[in-house]
Amino acid sequence: MGPASIFSYDGFYYFVIFVDAHTKYIWYYLFVAKSDVFSVFHRFQAFVEVQFLGKNKSIQTGWGGEYHKLNTLFQTIGIHHHLICPYTHEQNRIVERLHWHIVETGLNLLGQCKASLQFWNYMFESSVYLMICMPTLFLHNKSPFECFFHHTPNYDFLRTFGCLFFTFLCPYHAYKLDFCSSSCVILDYRSSHLGYYFLDITSQSIYLSSCLFL
Repeated sequence: MGPASIFSYDGFYYFVIFVDAHTKYIWYYLFVAKSDVFSVFHRFQAFVEVQFLGKNKSIQTGWGGEYHKLNTLFQTIGIHHHLICPYTHEQNRIVERLHWHIVETGLNLLGQCKASLQFWNYMFESSVYLMICMPTLFLHNKSPFECFFHHTPNYDFLRTFGCLFFTFLCPYHAYKLDFCSSSCVILDYRSSHLGYYFLDITSQSIYLSSCLFL
């Protein structure tokens, strides 16, 4: 998906998602140029092999230029590459709908916390996190997370976007007389951290913290 109309706070222009066909679980990756899809797939492939002790056997994509190099790789390592027909995006309707859902949800979260558009990458990642945790009729009122990992996600971790929080910032300060907290809003849930990314409303700085005060 991309290029975005504005580069993200961290310098990204694109994102790609990998979707499990059975559970609709989503993996989300950011990158700078379309050609980076090749290296991103290698990261995803390594993740699958280590975490789930399995291999990707079949992958469906469009036939954009960024996938030509991948097609050669798939033939080499034995992955069956399904290609959708030109100008028939409905053949890839699940991923197309998920792209739309990620963007629309992310923009709503962005408006809710009144953050600048350059933070879209944080909002889109949060959208993915929420989507894989939410039960859906398509999966008989189970979430993609539950269908994939066979246990329910931790909903206690969720917080409301746009609500005012005061985060504990002493570890980030260089001087003892700096204020220990600041008014912030949540930007992102990160599965890689037991905490949240916060945006300082005044300085527009980003902090990672597990400590917050309502």
